[in-house]
Amino acid sequence: MVNLLFSFRGRISRGQYWLGATLIVMVVIVALTAAFAPIMSGVMMQQSDAAGAALAMALVVPIWLVCAWSSMALHSKRLHDRGKSGYWALLLFAPMIPLSLAAHALLTGGSVWSALAFAGPAQLIAFLVNCWFAVELGMLPGEAAPNRFGDPPLSPRPPPRKPNRPASQEPDATPAPSMAFQGVEAALSRAIAERTAAEQTPQSPPRPSVGTPGFGKRKAV
Repeated sequence: MVNLLFSFRGRISRGQYWLGATLIVMVVIVALTAAFAPIMSGVMMQQSDAAGAALAMALVVPIWLVCAWSSMALHSKRLHDRGKSGYWALLLFAPMIPLSLAAHALLTGGSVWSALAFAGPAQLIAFLVNCWFAVELGMLPGEAAPNRFGDPPLSPRPPPRKPNRPASQEPDATPAPSMAFQGVEAALSRAIAERTAAEQTPQSPPRPSVGTPGFGKRKAV
């Protein structure tokens, strides 16, 4: 939220723009109501209160400066998303010229009606500027591709890069043999070893058979 309202860098989407604009307008309405309510009550009673007007301006000016900065930052980032320079956001201060003349008339003791004479042009300028900003920044989509101001606000973030490891620490990419293959290989090795050991064992010669005396022979008569 702080980056949305106070930073001039990067790009924002239409949804973020409307969110920030809504927050700024709410703050301005509350500040103006709290500051100028006593003055307006004195005007309705036809009483001139220059001290009250000066106090109200002293309270409004700091709040106005913060809101002006936030509005400039918000419009600049949205203009960046449209591919335009953030200097176009200076159009926001165009209505301030007649409003400054109205405030000067109040502070110098002028009548309220003389101050209201500058309010009409200020409202017309503010209306035209806000209509252009509403269409350009609030309705039209931003550039889909990255531009000189950064990546699109709704683009997915790239996955984090893995740290580079030296070649000596790289894991072996050769897949390990399966358990079944290891079992077959062990069985073949065992069979070959047994066959080799059997071939290298010396064999004893066959023993001659001994016949039984008198068996199978005829005696001489």
